[in-house]
Order: sequence, then C-alpha cells, then structure tokens
Amino acid sequence: MVDAAEALARHGGKAGLRAIAIEIGRTEDDPDADYLMYKIEELEALGEVPVLETLREFDARREPADFSRGLASIEHYMGHHNPQ
Repeated sequence: MVDAAEALARHGGKAGLRAIAIEIGRTEDDPDADYLMYKIEELEALGEVPVLETLREFDARREPADFSRGLASIEHYMGHHNPQ
C-alpha cells in the first residue's frame, strides 16, 4: 500500500495525490494510514513532490467527505512543512 501511494504521489499528478488523500480519509483510524502519511511527508520534506501545495488546489467543499478528512489529517500531520 505504501509503495503504491509513493508511485501515485510521484507519477500520478493531482489525481494521484487526490486518491491518497481520499484513502487517508477513508482509513484514518487504520495504522496503515500512518505509513502513508510518513511516506508523503518524506516526499514533501525532501522537495520531491509538492504534496501540500497540490492538495490545497482542490476545493475540498466539492470533494467527497473522505478527501476532506484526509486533507485535514495531512494538514495536521505535516502542514508545518508549508504553512498556509
């Protein structure tokens, strides 16, 4: 799951990051979500993928609830890398 998320983050563009946010929102109580967060935080921190910048381009009000939950979790976990 983490390898697939890394591939989506690196090569899936906005749609890939959107899918990751939805998965994190859907599984936020699952320990695997922590591993997904760790991986995308690593990509953000190393400057390899602009995770936060890209996800913030979405209008969360028009997205599924899982996306909004996932984005909120991602912002909480790693927003310090790129404060709004």
